[in-house]
Amino acid sequence: MKCITICKAETTVDSIESVVIKIQEKLPSFSLFSEQDDFMTKEACFLEKSLYFSLPGGTYDRLLSAMLIRKASHFRVAHARE
Repeated sequence: MKCITICKAETTVDSIESVVIKIQEKLPSFSLFSEQDDFMTKEACFLEKSLYFSLPGGTYDRLLSAMLIRKASHFRVAHARE
Protein backbone atom coordinates (compact mmCIF):
# COMPACT_ATOMS: atom_id res chain seq x y z
CA MET A 1 0.00 0.00 0.00
CA LYS A 2 1.30 3.45 -0.91
CA CYS A 3 1.19 6.03 1.88
CA ILE A 4 1.80 9.75 1.46
CA THR A 5 1.89 12.43 4.13
CA ILE A 6 0.66 15.95 3.39
CA CYS A 7 0.70 18.97 5.71
CA LYS A 8 -2.70 20.17 6.90
CA ALA A 9 -3.88 23.76 7.08
CA GLU A 10 -3.16 26.10 9.96
CA THR A 11 -5.94 27.76 11.93
CA THR A 12 -6.38 30.40 14.58
CA VAL A 13 -9.74 29.14 15.85
CA ASP A 14 -10.36 25.39 15.96
CA SER A 15 -7.89 22.68 15.10
CA ILE A 16 -7.99 21.16 11.62
CA GLU A 17 -9.03 17.52 11.76
CA SER A 18 -6.51 15.09 10.28
CA VAL A 19 -7.82 13.08 7.33
CA VAL A 20 -6.90 9.56 6.21
CA ILE A 21 -7.92 8.68 2.65
CA LYS A 22 -7.83 5.03 1.64
CA ILE A 23 -8.21 4.18 -2.03
CA GLN A 24 -8.54 0.43 -1.99
CA GLU A 25 -12.06 -0.82 -2.76
CA LYS A 26 -13.00 -1.97 -6.25
CA LEU A 27 -15.65 0.01 -8.05
CA PRO A 28 -18.98 -1.79 -7.69
CA SER A 29 -20.96 -2.97 -10.71
CA PHE A 30 -23.90 -0.89 -11.83
CA SER A 31 -26.83 -1.83 -14.04
CA LEU A 32 -27.35 1.74 -15.23
CA PHE A 33 -24.81 4.33 -16.32
CA SER A 34 -26.70 6.96 -14.30
CA GLU A 35 -26.13 4.93 -11.12
CA GLN A 36 -22.40 4.78 -11.83
CA ASP A 37 -22.37 8.51 -12.55
CA ASP A 38 -24.19 9.28 -9.29
CA PHE A 39 -21.82 7.05 -7.32
CA MET A 40 -18.70 8.67 -8.81
CA THR A 41 -20.10 12.16 -8.30
CA LYS A 42 -20.87 11.39 -4.65
CA GLU A 43 -17.36 10.01 -4.02
CA ALA A 44 -15.72 12.94 -5.84
CA CYS A 45 -17.70 15.48 -3.82
CA PHE A 46 -16.87 13.71 -0.56
CA LEU A 47 -13.15 13.66 -1.44
CA GLU A 48 -13.14 17.29 -2.57
CA LYS A 49 -14.90 18.46 0.60
CA SER A 50 -12.42 16.56 2.78
CA LEU A 51 -9.46 18.11 0.96
CA TYR A 52 -11.00 21.60 0.92
CA PHE A 53 -11.41 21.70 4.69
CA SER A 54 -8.07 20.04 5.52
CA LEU A 55 -5.41 21.28 3.10
CA PRO A 56 -3.72 24.66 3.22
CA GLY A 57 -5.41 26.91 0.65
CA GLY A 58 -2.24 27.14 -1.43
CA THR A 59 -1.90 23.36 -1.61
CA TYR A 60 -5.57 22.94 -2.55
CA ASP A 61 -5.25 25.60 -5.29
CA ARG A 62 -2.09 24.01 -6.70
CA LEU A 63 -3.71 20.57 -6.65
CA LEU A 64 -6.56 21.90 -8.78
CA SER A 65 -4.05 23.45 -11.15
CA ALA A 66 -2.03 20.22 -11.40
CA MET A 67 -5.19 18.23 -12.13
CA LEU A 68 -6.30 20.65 -14.86
CA ILE A 69 -2.84 20.64 -16.45
CA ARG A 70 -2.86 16.82 -16.52
CA LYS A 71 -6.24 16.88 -18.28
CA ALA A 72 -5.29 19.62 -20.76
CA SER A 73 -6.15 18.47 -24.24
CA HIS A 74 -3.80 18.37 -27.20
CA PHE A 75 -6.61 17.74 -29.65
CA ARG A 76 -6.26 19.51 -32.96
CA VAL A 77 -9.98 19.42 -33.56
CA ALA A 78 -12.94 20.84 -31.68
CA HIS A 79 -14.52 18.75 -28.94
CA ALA A 80 -17.87 19.06 -30.67
CA ARG A 81 -19.73 20.75 -33.51
CA GLU A 82 -22.91 22.81 -33.31
